[in-house]
Amino acid sequence: MSERSLMVKALEERIVRFGAAGEGKFEAELRFDPEFPGFAGHFEGNPLVPGVCLIQAAELLAERALRKPVAIRSIGQVKFFRPLQPGDSGVFTLTVEGSRLSGSVATGPGERVCKFTMELEMK
Repeated sequence: MSERSLMVKALEERIVRFGAAGEGKFEAELRFDPEFPGFAGHFEGNPLVPGVCLIQAAELLAERALRKPVAIRSIGQVKFFRPLQPGDSGVFTLTVEGSRLSGSVATGPGERVCKFTMELEMK
């Protein structure tokens, strides 16, 4: 199994909630337990969820919402506000409009982790 496939599997295992939140909108929660493989080497003594894992999780969640495979064609913007650490849960709020995916991740009200926009390729 490829390293990407292993990470996708690890992210799928951490989805604790997923559902529609309106027209083209959906919300999911992922719980990043201390055993999450993304923490390995990122960073020793102060582990945090790598940004690439959050983007990969958004791609995975878009596939679930659209019920078909997608790939990230381009990333328009990503801004990080605070890290996710072992034991944290990230609530993904995502909107799909055509091929555009926009969203944010937060740990709670007013506790935004990141926001992003990207273009998807539908497979």
